Parts: sequence; C-alpha cells; structure tokens
Amino acid sequence: MMSSHLPHAPSISSSIPPPQSLSNIIFDQALQEHLKLLDSSEIKDFATAQPEDVLSAVSDYHSAHENSRLRRCIKRICKVIKPLEQFFGAVDNGVSSLPEVAGIVWGALRFVMQGIRSLSAYFDKIGEILEEIAEDLPHYQDYAAELFSDSRRVMEGLAGVYGDILLTCTTVRRIYQNPKGTRSSISITGRGLNPWDRALDDIIDSLRQRRERLNSRVRHEDMRIAHGQRRTAQRQRENDEQERERKREEKVQRRLREEAEARERLREEAEARERDMLRQLDQRKKEFLEVLEKSAYADCHSKHEACRSVLSQHLDAGRWLLDRPVFQNWANSSSGMLWLRGKAGAGKTILASIVVKYISSQFDGAPKQRNIAYFYCQYDDSQKRSDPRIVLGTLLHQVISQLPSDDPHMPTFGPSGSPPPDYDTLLAMLSSISKNSKNIVLVVDALDEFDDNRRRKLLQALKRLSRDAKVFFTSRDLMPSQVQDDTGDLLRDVQVITADPESINKDIIKVATQSPESGPA
Repeated sequence: MMSSHLPHAPSISSSIPPPQSLSNIIFDQALQEHLKLLDSSEIKDFATAQPEDVLSAVSDYHSAHENSRLRRCIKRICKVIKPLEQFFGAVDNGVSSLPEVAGIVWGALRFVMQGIRSLSAYFDKIGEILEEIAEDLPHYQDYAAELFSDSRRVMEGLAGVYGDILLTCTTVRRIYQNPKGTRSSISITGRGLNPWDRALDDIIDSLRQRRERLNSRVRHEDMRIAHGQRRTAQRQRENDEQERERKREEKVQRRLREEAEARERLREEAEARERDMLRQLDQRKKEFLEVLEKSAYADCHSKHEACRSVLSQHLDAGRWLLDRPVFQNWANSSSGMLWLRGKAGAGKTILASIVVKYISSQFDGAPKQRNIAYFYCQYDDSQKRSDPRIVLGTLLHQVISQLPSDDPHMPTFGPSGSPPPDYDTLLAMLSSISKNSKNIVLVVDALDEFDDNRRRKLLQALKRLSRDAKVFFTSRDLMPSQVQDDTGDLLRDVQVITADPESINKDIIKVATQSPESGPA
C-alpha cells in the first residue's frame, strides 16, 4: 500500500456541538479535511464543476470512441453520475450554502474523464469502484434526504462516503501523474502498476467497510428510533388512557352532578309543592277553625288559666286524686272513661284543671305527646248549657289546633263557604281523630249543668269517644233517671272517684274558696 501517495479518508470528530444545520457542518468539515491532503495542482485540477460539465465530457468521448474499450469504461462512469447527482441533491438540502461540497466531486470526475485514455489498464478497477459507489448511493440518498437527516451518527457515516468518493478521484489523478506531478505520455504498465492496484483495492475495501459501518449505524439508529417510537407510542398510549380515564371520570362526575342537580330540582320542586300544599292546608285549617269559632265554640282558656294561677300557690293540691290507683290506671291507659263526682263546692273544677296539668306534664317532651282538650261549663253560662254541639265544637277546635296542618289524622273539611258542621259531623270528626291518633284526652267539667236531655246526649257522645280516647268528666251525683237512654244506664261500667269530705284535702278546700268560680263547684 502506498501510504505516501494515498491519503486516508478523513475521520469525522463527534465532538462538534450540534449546529443549526447538521449536514452543513459535517460535510463542510469533510471537505476541509480532504482539501488539506491536496496540493495546489490537485486543487486546480479539481476545480469545482457541475454535472453538466461531466456529461459534456462523456458525450465528447462517446462520439470519439464508439467501438473502443474506452467507451465501455465511459458507460460505467455514466452509471455513477445520476446517483451522485441525486445524492448531492439530497445533501444540498442541508449544505446549500456550500456548493463546493458537490462541485469538487464533479470537478474531479471531469478531470478523470479528461485523462481516461491514459488509465486503460485500470478501467476494470475504476469501473468496479464506481459501480460500488453507484450501487449504494440511492440508499445513501434516502438516508440523507428523509430517513436520518437529523442523526449525527448517520450523517457522519455519509460524510465518510463522501470522503471515499473524493479519495477515489484523488487516487485516480495520482495514478495518472507520476510522483513529480508531470503528465505521463505513455500508459503505466508492468510491475509499476502493482502499488496502484493495491491502492484501488484498498478503496474498494474501504467502500465496503464504510458500507458495513454505515449500515451498522443505520441499524443502530433504526433500533434507537424504533425504541424511541415504542417509548413515544407507549407514552402516547398511557396519555391516551389517562385522557380516556379523565374523560370517563369527567363523564361520571358530570352524570353525578346532573343526577344530583336533578335530585335537587326534584327536591326543591317537591318542597315547593309541599310548602304550597301546606299553605293550602294551613289556610283550610284556619278557615275551619274560624267556622267553629263562629258557630260552635266557647272560650275556656281564660277559665283554665285562672285555675292554673290559683294552683301555682298550692303545688300539692289534688295529690289525693292523682295518687288513686283508679286514676293511675285511667291515666296510663289508651282509652276509657273516668267520672269524678262530688257535691257542690267540693272543688271539682279545680281538680279538673289539675288533671289537665298532670296529663300535660306526664307527656311533655315525649315522642308522641297527648292531645288534651278541655271544657268548663259554668252554671251562669246559658249558651254552654244550652247546646252540647258547643261542647263538641270547642273540644274539636282545641284538638285540631294542636294537630299539624298536614297531619294524616286531620279530618277532611268541606270546601270554603260550606255551612257549619252539625252535631253529628262534629262527633264523627272527633271520633275519627281519636281512633286514628290514639292519644286524645278529653276533660269536661260540670256535666250536671246541662238539663237531662242535653246531658244524656252529651254522655252518649263522651261514651262513644271513650272507646278510642281517654275521657274525664266531673259532675254532682246523678240519679239513674238522669243518665239513662234507650240502651240503659249510660254510666254503667264507668270508673268513678268520689270527692267526699273525707277525701278532700284541706288545701283543695282552700283552693276552692279562692277559685275564680262565681258559683258552686
């Protein structure tokens, strides 16, 4: 091998920082490295040219040597022109600012064409080299133009191919000339050719090794790119899955919000309907109570409060009554009738108010409080004594007043403007509430103030109500004839407590004397 005459293909350093144009910097460096190996005459002979200059030289030789061996060599040279042109066309995309990169190759080929006649002994070697180059250039063109234009390792390998092309042209020129640089007028033959044969063989080996190295780089780059693509694809799949999961979560959250909003709208609509219905029920309840107040009602509240005022000074008054087993059995039952009888002035009215207070205190704060209604009949109140309907209306008024407007046990009222309810209707309403609620307590004082007929009618009503409610009433002792109807004795089976002088506490006597009653108790 003629190391003194054969320059080596330049090795490209990988320490160059990544430039804005990768091809530009790499091929420019390869060119500059090769120019350092040329003397001034070689640089002059390899003056930059264009593909048209080479084609023109080919055409001239083609016309002048139609049947010579030289023509066959020219054909082999022609095979490399088009691939070289396409290769540099691809490379020029990155090195358009350096036209001499391709120009020096075209200039070298033009020089080869000009001295081709003196190289006939090396036609086969030169043709083989050119065919080696032409065979691989289409692949290298793809590498440079599309596939690996941003890969430093591949572009450095392509720059090595470029260096081999320049080395081929330089070697051919040095075959053409003797070491002193003068043109040889005869063909080089004999043993003197052997070193140049070896030099051309070395170029062929270099091209093949370059091909293997470049292919190795391409395979490595392919694997790197494939790995990067797989990673990118994996990240994309993960991102897509995360995006799908995010959208699914958004969809779920949106559906939950919509369902919650729908439920809230339904709740608000239901509450609005309920409020509207409650307003209507309140209004109808108010209207019905007003009807009762105008037609079948007596104010017993003031009398009850007066009794409570007196009792506030005598907290133990009436204990004898409350402690009686008969009273306790009645108080703890869900229904039944209890009669407290006593002479005039025995304090029956005060005792009635004590019963109201006791029942109220026993169930105050309980989950199901008692609904207590009371009626005080005074001897000087002819209106109360004249009509049992007033008693039932007053009791019903108090019971309904304690019920919520939407209570399911609330009786059905007639439409606004309906006539006032009669006695039977009032009794039916009280019976219905007592039967359904099971917590009604009715207290009626001084039943004896009614005449016999009205007393019987009222007793019949109280007896009927006592089936589902607790009924407590007071009166003087009544003769059998005063409490009988077609069915017999109305007080049969009714529990009785007698307020006789032996049973009455001195406090009760004192309270009775301070009672706001204006007549006998």
